[in-house]
Amino acid sequence: MNHAKNLRDIICGRLCRFYRPDKPEQEFCRGLTFLIQWSTNYPYLINLLEKASQSEPSGYPYTRLLDQILCRHCPFFADDCDFVDARVAGPKVSCGGYHALVSLLHLNLITEENLLTAAALCQLH
Repeated sequence: MNHAKNLRDIICGRLCRFYRPDKPEQEFCRGLTFLIQWSTNYPYLINLLEKASQSEPSGYPYTRLLDQILCRHCPFFADDCDFVDARVAGPKVSCGGYHALVSLLHLNLITEENLLTAAALCQLH
């Protein structure tokens, strides 16, 4: 199976409430792009994502870190991101990439230092 497609199936298909398999995506969230880039150098990340995709993190305690690494660089940030849009009432729903990274951190499968190092390597930080 194609590496990027495998990651998209895990991150978008299992973790993203916005993903619609019947709608061809023109762009992907920065979380998916980041995880594809990171996993190219660190193939073990796919196994960690398999574990993380079966976990529901409680809360989003990494908002500041992930905002810095992902959200500010995401093509959906300015106009289409309900997670950061103050006008959206009710519970906030993150994209699959964000959800995946929160799960990895929450389960202690990666550390904040791992994430910062990966961001530097992927030139997103």
